[in-house]
Amino acid sequence: SVFSVTNVSVVSSGGGIVLGERLAVSDSALRFVGVEGSVASSLVRCGGGTVGAGGWLDLHDVWAVGEASSVASLSGVTLSGGAVSIARCAATGATLVSGLAITSGAVSVQCNRAGGRVLQSSGDYRLAGLLSVSVVPCDDCAAALTCFDALTASFSDCVCSCRTGGVGDACLPFDVPPERAGGGGAEDCVSGVTLTESVTVGGGRAVACFDSVVFSGP
Repeated sequence: SVFSVTNVSVVSSGGGIVLGERLAVSDSALRFVGVEGSVASSLVRCGGGTVGAGGWLDLHDVWAVGEASSVASLSGVTLSGGAVSIARCAATGATLVSGLAITSGAVSVQCNRAGGRVLQSSGDYRLAGLLSVSVVPCDDCAAALTCFDALTASFSDCVCSCRTGGVGDACLPFDVPPERAGGGGAEDCVSGVTLTESVTVGGGRAVACFDSVVFSGP
């Protein structure tokens, strides 16, 4: 499965996107792409869980712009056989991502900023909250930053070539629904409203659609 938060702006007096304490990502992709947030603490927050075999947690172009904020707090989350990629993200505070424990699997990083400086070495990333990383130079590319490994056959010239079942640039199990111009009116979409309470999505559906929706609440 794929859960992708794409091209989103978040404003919160506390935390931003909260994933709870039972995160389980295996044979699936959890992606945050093009997310910007003004938050008081962490833009993405999770209190426990596992990124297991075949799982991919991808943070790409995520900007936490609140004072002393970080991109993600992953306290209690364990990387166990999966992959985490963090590329072109920025945190106003000195911490980029904190709390991630690693038993197996890889954390790949590229061209991130924390506390106003570019993180270039493993030592820089340790100071920014990540104890073990594989650093990819800003002007380079890598499959670990770009492709869903389980459905990727090969990687050449910065392009993922997919196995059967992989779709899109990243060889995901299914692609993110295409952006629609204008907004409103799409079948099975929540459209043009402000949601102030908790929202549960899923119920056996493959796609949850929110169009021109404001999420506002604690």
